[in-house]
Amino acid sequence: HLPESITHRPKQPFYLPLANQSWREPLVEMARDILTPESLGKYQFVNYEAVEPLFQAREFLPLKKLAALVILQLWLDRLSA
Repeated sequence: HLPESITHRPKQPFYLPLANQSWREPLVEMARDILTPESLGKYQFVNYEAVEPLFQAREFLPLKKLAALVILQLWLDRLSA
């Protein structure tokens, strides 16, 4: 059982430390496996040429975009399975 101070507090954002190298490298490696030209071409929502520069990103916002695209691709793949 959790105290009421935890269960009734306002929502708080949670950010992965994507700019940290220990998070960035696995994310980029996974993204390269998932966000291929072929996989992105299946749904034609995102152009691979727009995604490719994100693989070299070092800052939080571009890495957040990359993570969001990975999640979107995995979700679309799951829907079509």
